[in-house]
Amino acid sequence: MPPESLGVTKTFSNMSVPMFINSHRIEYAIKLINDGYLQNYSIEALAEKSGFNSQENFNRVFKLLKKSNTIRIPKF
Repeated sequence: MPPESLGVTKTFSNMSVPMFINSHRIEYAIKLINDGYLQNYSIEALAEKSGFNSQENFNRVFKLLKKSNTIRIPKF
């Protein structure tokens, strides 16, 4: 990411660059959940697929961004 885009990211999203990236990772994880990913895979696999290095980090960021530590799994 070019240095000038760092300020743009902060200005338009009101987030640091790492948090901006993590917010997109969490949104991708939610999409996977809604598509039934957890029917075949664990939350640890979901965290890795979403770009997190650990389930603990995924849980921390999810709780921070979604104001909840509960992942709601749709019933199929």
